[in-house]
Amino acid sequence: SLEPINLLSYLSAITKDIRLGTAVIIATTRNPFILAKELGTLDHLSGGRLILGYALGGRPDTYSMLGAPSEKRVRHFNECLSVLEKLWTQEKASFHGEFWDFENISMLPLPVQKPRPPIWFGGRHEAALKRSASRGEGWMGAGSTSTSQFRDHCQIVRSQLNRLGKDRSKFTISKRVYVAVDDDENRALKRLTDWFGSHYGNRDLAEKVSVWGSAEKCISGMQDVLDSGAEMLMFNPVFD
Repeated sequence: SLEPINLLSYLSAITKDIRLGTAVIIATTRNPFILAKELGTLDHLSGGRLILGYALGGRPDTYSMLGAPSEKRVRHFNECLSVLEKLWTQEKASFHGEFWDFENISMLPLPVQKPRPPIWFGGRHEAALKRSASRGEGWMGAGSTSTSQFRDHCQIVRSQLNRLGKDRSKFTISKRVYVAVDDDENRALKRLTDWFGSHYGNRDLAEKVSVWGSAEKCISGMQDVLDSGAEMLMFNPVFD
């Protein structure tokens, strides 16, 4: 896939109205200071259309490759998030944590959107789902989860929103859906299993989480996801 921030910068120049988002940037792959500047700039270039999709990530090889503390990854993620929020909302930002420590840092201009660009989280574990509700404006269900799993995850997110007294109309629940539209169902499923084998290392996962077949069958599968709690679908078409 293409590098998302460069891609969205290009898209911001050739579009006017659509929102521009990432799904998702893994915290360990980006220094939060650089990320805050890059995304703050993108929010200005796009006229305030940015949505940051942000996640902890679950691949140990990513942590070791980038020198991130895998055994402290949750604390590291929470600090990265706090650094972003402070740099985006304060003209003079200070933070004193385990991984980041700074005093009176300015990163101007602040983003167009106030108090900051919306943040949507990924994740499927209960702690991640609750964090999405408590610290974000949206949650993105993984494409590698089934519709029934997604339904259970939605219940956790909505329960946490209710517990916190947050306005559910200001929080978006979405899900990535892998789809292969083809009247030849066997050919469509083979496309998906080949893709899942190369990207996830698990060919069998395709049949459990994807939508495939005729247009009518795919529409029915997508409706099942909406009925399970999704307010927005993020389509991931799988081609030959």
